[in-house]
Amino acid sequence: MSCMACKLKGKATNICRFRDALSPLLDEIAEADGLVLGSPIYFGEVTGKMRAFLERLAFPWLSYNDYSLTAPKRMPVVLVEAMNGTPERNNSNHFGTMEWCLTTALGEPERIIGYNTCQVAKYGNYELGSFFEEAKHAWRDAHWEEDLQKAYDAGRKMAEQ
Repeated sequence: MSCMACKLKGKATNICRFRDALSPLLDEIAEADGLVLGSPIYFGEVTGKMRAFLERLAFPWLSYNDYSLTAPKRMPVVLVEAMNGTPERNNSNHFGTMEWCLTTALGEPERIIGYNTCQVAKYGNYELGSFFEEAKHAWRDAHWEEDLQKAYDAGRKMAEQ
């Protein structure tokens, strides 16, 4: 939208001033002790909705006076990605340039990646010939507990901070 309400002289703020249904969430994040963001990875990027949310969150942090990024406060951040790729075959750009903004303004994020995710319940119902349902389920079964442990550990670390 680029309404620039957060950049008004004498009224500049690092919280979005455009009021809509997202405003209460942005206000809560400004007061939060930590932030967990998750997105599936499509075409190597977070979803369009996640990108739009991140722009709305971070734009008020950007100063056009010196190009610094200042969030309301620093906090631990966990970024979660779910993707079709594997550790060996991964085309993710993670959270892209917005990850740099989050890191600069909030601190170094911890990353959790869920690889080789199951996209549908019945692969035979779709034109997904390059994927094998049995292999997808086998991957999930082999890595599920490890992925849950990573999420638990990230949450515990965040709570300790």
